[in-house]
Amino acid sequence: MEILIALVSLAGSILSIILFFKLWKACDDITTISKNVKPPYDDIFLHILAGYEDEAIKALKLDYVKKLRYKDMVGGDIQAVMNKYLPIFQKLGIELPQHLKDVSAYHQYCNKLSELDSL
Repeated sequence: MEILIALVSLAGSILSIILFFKLWKACDDITTISKNVKPPYDDIFLHILAGYEDEAIKALKLDYVKKLRYKDMVGGDIQAVMNKYLPIFQKLGIELPQHLKDVSAYHQYCNKLSELDSL
């Protein structure tokens, strides 16, 4: 019985040491992680820089709508997303539909879309 306990303890110790080094390697690999993470507006900036303003505007609108939808799904603050993006659209001179400017209009528009989806 004592031999069994000793073997289980030895196996647990070896596995703990292996896990320690695996975690160390994962945490130490910051350069690879930072290369894989893109800045939030990278695609939009690159489109503008390359002269593709139409694609940049589409990418910015899609990013805005995705964040609105995400906040709506998780019960987040939609108004905070609007407060962040609406000044950007105003500076660029981009006119948005009313349902993308007002929280209540956004909810009404989403409800209409969900009614169409249920047909």
